[in-house]
Amino acid sequence: MRYCLVTSQSNWGGGETLLLSISRELEQAGHTIAWIVRGDCEVAERIKQTGTDVAYESRGRGTNVSDLLAIKSVLDNWRPDVLLMNDSHAVVLAGIAARLTRRPAPLCLAYKHTVFPLRSKRKYRWLADRLICVSEAARSTVISGGLPREFTEVIYGGCCPPVVQPDAHQAIRQQLKLKPEELMLLAVGNLMEVKGHAELIEAVHLLNPTRPIRVFIAGKGERHAALQSQIDRYQLNGQIELLGFRSDVNALLQAADLVVHPSHAEGLPLVIIESLMLGKPLIATPVGGVPELLSTDPGKQGLCDAGALDIGNAWLVRPDNVPSLLEGLQLALAELPDLSASRLEAIEQARLRTVDTFSSARHAARLTEFASQLVSDGY
Repeated sequence: MRYCLVTSQSNWGGGETLLLSISRELEQAGHTIAWIVRGDCEVAERIKQTGTDVAYESRGRGTNVSDLLAIKSVLDNWRPDVLLMNDSHAVVLAGIAARLTRRPAPLCLAYKHTVFPLRSKRKYRWLADRLICVSEAARSTVISGGLPREFTEVIYGGCCPPVVQPDAHQAIRQQLKLKPEELMLLAVGNLMEVKGHAELIEAVHLLNPTRPIRVFIAGKGERHAALQSQIDRYQLNGQIELLGFRSDVNALLQAADLVVHPSHAEGLPLVIIESLMLGKPLIATPVGGVPELLSTDPGKQGLCDAGALDIGNAWLVRPDNVPSLLEGLQLALAELPDLSASRLEAIEQARLRTVDTFSSARHAARLTEFASQLVSDGY
């Protein structure tokens, strides 16, 4: 089949990472791939660096006649079987062009990566044939927004199982100038308020660890200056470091003693998927699709009544709640670095389940099956 992937995003995030992983899996399975991207931005450059065909670069996120006509021409000439629309602006831009193209028009599949409310259910009903949700939590959001359940399909997001690099642990520790006795705590995510980095800094400020720790936050974004100011105010420059964008997140995760993901809202966070695949101890908030990743129901297990909850393969803390996060850090650090046999067994079981359920290969296979069935049925 011929797949055309469309994104209007300028900054790289989890949705773009997932879509790129899917495109690689589809190519390896023998399908043909082309991209339509927003021109002159980080996403366009990173897609082009992979050597994948970029059929068109739009002028921006808005809908304008020249972009619509150009995309319609791409679709008329390239004749994709399936149009994968990564975000809501891509739905408008590519969806309208697809409705204007020669028949038969491509199957139009939109993605819902987040649990943020829908702004317009009509846009999706008019311009998409189905909506793919990366988690049940994302599906619940769109159903609450007025879309019928049968219009949606859950195909779990995922990533390629990380390649274990034997020298990554030592190389990263040397690069970050970690002393042998220091534990490495790592948070990965764009620097936005919703990611909870401010609460992490606050909790570390209040923490009184029994052994020295260093906290690294990998990512870039609008909150960089505010977070650095918070670190300066608490005089934590020797303990917390903002790393900025890193292309070696895999290696950072392998070197980490503990991964902390204090986000307020998530569709299905890839950093937790990758951490679980690497068998890393984890602190997380049970928001959005996170309980689906951890195979847990935090409400039934008492998180509402506790500051933090030990579920065996992770410690759950409440979102946007510094005391809860502080307690989670205290519980985890009380065990590190020498985890118990029962803890290691729980983490290993979580690793096996994650590799089996949340891989990009599984997503691509399920996507192909779903798209082929819809095409066969005439949508």
